[in-house]
Amino acid sequence: MLHEPGGFTLRAMDSLPFSRPRSLLFFLGAAGLCGLGALGCGARVDLPGALGGDGGAGGSGGNLASSSSATGGGGSAPNPPCADAVAATFTSTGEVDVFRAAVGPECDTFAVGAHFGDTDFAGLGASSANDWDGFVARVDRAGNARWLLSIASFGDGSWADSVDRVVVGEDGSAWVTAYAGEPVTLAGQSLQGSFVLAIDPAGSIRWAAPLEVYADDLARRADGALVFLQQDGGGLVERVLDGATGDWIGTIPLATGNALLLAAVTRPEGRALALCIEGQVSLRGRLLEATDDTPDGNGQTTCDLALVAFDAAGEVTYARTFVEHGFRPYLTQLDLDAEGRVALSAGFWGTIDAGLGEVSASPIGEGMRIFAATFDPQGQALTSAGFGSGALVMPTGVVRGLGGTWTLSGLLYQGSVDLGGETFSEAEGYLGFDGTFDEGGHSLASHSRRGLQWLTRAEPGLALSLWHSPDGVNPRVETLTREGMPTAALE
Repeated sequence: MLHEPGGFTLRAMDSLPFSRPRSLLFFLGAAGLCGLGALGCGARVDLPGALGGDGGAGGSGGNLASSSSATGGGGSAPNPPCADAVAATFTSTGEVDVFRAAVGPECDTFAVGAHFGDTDFAGLGASSANDWDGFVARVDRAGNARWLLSIASFGDGSWADSVDRVVVGEDGSAWVTAYAGEPVTLAGQSLQGSFVLAIDPAGSIRWAAPLEVYADDLARRADGALVFLQQDGGGLVERVLDGATGDWIGTIPLATGNALLLAAVTRPEGRALALCIEGQVSLRGRLLEATDDTPDGNGQTTCDLALVAFDAAGEVTYARTFVEHGFRPYLTQLDLDAEGRVALSAGFWGTIDAGLGEVSASPIGEGMRIFAATFDPQGQALTSAGFGSGALVMPTGVVRGLGGTWTLSGLLYQGSVDLGGETFSEAEGYLGFDGTFDEGGHSLASHSRRGLQWLTRAEPGLALSLWHSPDGVNPRVETLTREGMPTAALE
């Protein structure tokens, strides 16, 4: 275990193999994430001058190992329509954590998470009834809340309520997965544990449906159906629900054996999954086998990383594992572009080889690095590299940009990282950082960005970033911004 200031504990993933996932803040401790510095950031369209932050632009060093088949990507116009929207600011006398966010119609932002204390959600307030209460907030492009939905169960306060995932429809309807530690009545139902809510464009709940098992991923199909990925024993299933009525359509086996979902990304063009597998796993008729049975620092068998891609029709295009030794992934991140290329990043111990040479970190319990790789539409590695060294160096986002670029964001604690420019080291608390690379893995720019928690793609050319106020400041502030992503020359 790694301990951080304030008494919170970061538990190694091997001690939490199949537990209900929490947000990054629940793992690391909400009060200790970010250090000193500005909260906001400007549009990030040009390279490298417009990239804000207190780090310098990256040079030509720090390139990723790259295969000769790497090519530049295409893309649409580099100025997405929602990039100029005003940041949304949430302020709390206790704590407020945005877990995920999505951009909807009229460039509105839908944010979900948890809070305690008295919190102002971009102009609408709520006081927590429990230890932590869940929330859904819709914020317009001017940075003002249109509506706020609070999820609060009443009990002894020993369990936290939260809203974990969100997808948005074309008309502004939203669907979220949530968790209540004590019974809560919503849409005429008494709910406890995991459930899904359908919310109309004005913020009223249309229906609620219980989830027997926590949903590790939520996506919405073109026909309006909701698809949940859920652990089923050691395996993985897809559960499909009618997004209009809340009726369950069916359950589809995805993987049997010991397969833990690490990350998933679903786009109109297809889907990619990162799995942590042990032994033999059958995935839609394809047999995957873990090759590494080296015990970790706790004497438990380590898992192998597997990458699986699907086309728009749901057919498997490839499923492959990687040569590893003592590998244990942590907080894996994925993104997928329109051409089928995948960007993957994970915090890791041990060694891993995606096909372009071995990347090493310290043994489990002695240090941590970021592993980052990109893959072509057939699953062959285009780039592969390791970044950073320290007690905690982990990715918090990976975003495919236009023109073949991709941007990696992360957190650093007790260590250093070099993404191709200068070397960043945290001075106090956690340091956020990001770096942008071209399709061949060459560094375009890198920055230390104090206060940056995570970066996630909202639409092509546009990302959402979350910024946290300095530790110890009261009231606490989170700022959700939209960023035009760095763009390479479009072909």
